[in-house]
Amino acid sequence: MTRMSVRRLLAAAAIGVIAAGLFRGNRIAGKPARLTASKDPADVAVSSGSKRVVCGSKRVVSPFVETLGPDTFRQRVGDIFPQGYLTALAIIQGVALGVLLTVTQAQWYRSAELIHHIMIATQATSVFIAIVVVTHRYILLTIMARWIPSTFDTLIPFSLGVGEIGSALSIGRPAAWWSGTLVFALAGIGAFAHSRIRASIEAFENMTQLYWRFRRITLRAIWILSLQAAISVVMFAGSFVTAWSGWAPALAPLAFLACLVWLDILGNYRMSAPITAPEHRH
Repeated sequence: MTRMSVRRLLAAAAIGVIAAGLFRGNRIAGKPARLTASKDPADVAVSSGSKRVVCGSKRVVSPFVETLGPDTFRQRVGDIFPQGYLTALAIIQGVALGVLLTVTQAQWYRSAELIHHIMIATQATSVFIAIVVVTHRYILLTIMARWIPSTFDTLIPFSLGVGEIGSALSIGRPAAWWSGTLVFALAGIGAFAHSRIRASIEAFENMTQLYWRFRRITLRAIWILSLQAAISVVMFAGSFVTAWSGWAPALAPLAFLACLVWLDILGNYRMSAPITAPEHRH
């Protein structure tokens, strides 16, 4: 890899991190200040984020902004789960997108042959759709289910990022590119299986129809990604065959793209009937 390529990759990674930081900063800055009542009528407590200021009479304020209780604990889990997931995801996906654009531009001008350009286009488009699908799936996940994060909740997004970034770095090299898609498919299987394990029916309360829809969608996704993993293994092995040349490596990435589109289409949460809460008896 040339020195110019290294600089471009570092610049792409920096852009991704900066974009994620701005996304995180806007979320924090967008929280409105809250007015809370004080025991002394002359006091007004104003809280924003993690800071709390008491104005009015002079009195000693506890150093603890908020004590930990059952309700507070549930609220913190509900707040931190989507913020932590989406912040980490924004960094990973930003870096993957920056690397994708940088490597695609460099590989596009390496040859003037039409087949080469088609292979670069199909590989780059597939990786881009993978970034979009992963982001979309995680946004939906944080809307529907929340739990206390474990080590796997941190490992899985980074594993998906390894597959995406590895595929982006390998554009123009079929064998290496298919190995990246294999890592992505295996990480995706782990992600959906982990979601099925952690999301319980109790978390959906009266929306049991949505819970069973969630179970069906995640199971379909596991089967689709298993098929994609098998395709990646076959294509990786085929890349070392002498007959594997011409249009085959250029059009083969469309199989990966088709699996991603199929997964997202079958993963919609439109319900056949509106979901309503049970009526309260007076």
